[in-house]
Amino acid sequence: MTLLKDLLALRDERVVVEDEEQITEARQESLRDLVDRWMDATKTYNFEGERGIRNFEKFVRVLGYRDIDGFLADNSGALEAMMNWIQKSNVPEFKEKILDQIGPLEDDDDDSDD
Repeated sequence: MTLLKDLLALRDERVVVEDEEQITEARQESLRDLVDRWMDATKTYNFEGERGIRNFEKFVRVLGYRDIDGFLADNSGALEAMMNWIQKSNVPEFKEKILDQIGPLEDDDDDSDD
């Protein structure tokens, strides 16, 4: 029950900006720095497993999206990055599942037509 209360409390956390000078400084920071500061302010460091999905969902809401689906629909580069990651990951289970769908590579050098 405590975990549920903690997760619900996280939903309403906001990073507080105190004055115009902070706003000006924040606008000059790189996006990487701002994301790092958000992660520090919200203590959101884990992006693995179910907790990682919840944390990423929390972050995309900060960006103004209702959920991860909305974020992905609006940011095709994120989908491309995930596809590239899958291609580079060389996970045997991924290969197996794809082969189950498309079958093995046909040998083009097959001379059985002659």
